[in-house]
Amino acid sequence: MWHATPLLVALLFMEMSDIIFAADSVPAIFALTNEPLIVYMSNIFAVLGLRALCFLVASVVARLKYLRPALALVLAFIGGKMLLSNKALLAVLWERHYGHPNLLPTYRTPQRFGADFVKKPLLSREGANVVIRSRGVVRAQPGEYGAEGFIYQGVAPLPEFGGRYPVIGSWIVGDASAGMGIREDDSPITKNSSRFVPHYFT
Repeated sequence: MWHATPLLVALLFMEMSDIIFAADSVPAIFALTNEPLIVYMSNIFAVLGLRALCFLVASVVARLKYLRPALALVLAFIGGKMLLSNKALLAVLWERHYGHPNLLPTYRTPQRFGADFVKKPLLSREGANVVIRSRGVVRAQPGEYGAEGFIYQGVAPLPEFGGRYPVIGSWIVGDASAGMGIREDDSPITKNSSRFVPHYFT
């Protein structure tokens, strides 16, 4: 006959801690990639091998003299990448450089714009959950973002050529152009499925 012992409770708590630590690493994974296979597999391996890896590292941690600075560097990279990908920076840039010709009016609330504005989640990528309200027409792209909040920008209509909307992406290093690409979609909202043509790199 089987009987549960306190050891079973300890085992359950250990497994729960594995799952919690694996879930805690999800934001860090999304800071590095949006590839579903990598996200899922990294969490599965974290659940299966986290405890064993801790015992392995504990046995050789004295020899890993660069472990702490390397870990600090990785965390700093992830934090910096998450900070720079936050669209709230656009509102800060507009506040500090009001009227700059290379910036769109950007605020955290839509009241400054009236009826026409573009609504973007702070952390969305490639058009997800973007809403364009312009001249009485509303265009929206589905997605899983928005709980983190939004920014609101002025509308800058894209040119239309036969029902297609191209947008130019330009990379600037210092004061010099380092590359340019053209993305085109059948919608004014550029998505991850939009057509892309690299034009010039130096």
